[in-house]
Amino acid sequence: MKDLSDVKGTLKGWTEQSAQWYEDASAYTGYHDRLLEQLLRFLKPEDHCCEIACGTGTLAGKILPHVSAYTANDVDPAAAAFLKKKAAGWNAPSLEIVEGLWYEVLAGRRFDVVLTSFYGVPLSLWTQLRSMTARTFLIICPRDGRWEKKRRQQEETGEDPALLIPKLETPEHIREFCAQEGIPYESVPLDLEFGQPFRNRYEAEAYVRYYYRLDEPDLSRFIDEKMNVANGILYFPKMKKIEIFALDLR
Repeated sequence: MKDLSDVKGTLKGWTEQSAQWYEDASAYTGYHDRLLEQLLRFLKPEDHCCEIACGTGTLAGKILPHVSAYTANDVDPAAAAFLKKKAAGWNAPSLEIVEGLWYEVLAGRRFDVVLTSFYGVPLSLWTQLRSMTARTFLIICPRDGRWEKKRRQQEETGEDPALLIPKLETPEHIREFCAQEGIPYESVPLDLEFGQPFRNRYEAEAYVRYYYRLDEPDLSRFIDEKMNVANGILYFPKMKKIEIFALDLR
């Protein structure tokens, strides 16, 4: 019998359904509210903040009321479309949604704060990132050991460091980079619950089919083993181990 204890899910790309699951998880767990509490210490009311790889804009919606302007960027048309639809009800003229590769569509622009979440520090593009950040570069990255393992595997193959997948940047790698570049920073490690609630088992099955590579018998057993019921809600618990880095670029 297959061991399902360490099976990991993978985001295949944003769809209307996966975006809604993400929104549901955020609302149910308060993940982005907890994240905002930590980020506010690095933001000022007069800031123009830019978020690279904003996804469906869940974090953008939390930060927006606390800054003077917010530019949300993502390369995924489905993510941008979901954010535009959601933002239509916000009455937020200070929100700008820019679709496309950030280093192309935001070239030549400058922001008080630039933020990336689970995107990492693409070192090959650091010159562009540095030029567009006036004060603070915020990084939210995973502390999950599997990212460290994958990065080590990549490095062992002799790949050009500039070609390493950006989201595999680890806290250790970011610290090394800051030390090398002489960049002062603050960091905040956090363990935050970000599990997934479901309306019924059919929705849970659709979720697992989308995110996990499992055969049908294993899929059913996975749900039975991983899901629990709390307050009448079918719930898939999941803890995000993350670290916030605030790089001072003044």
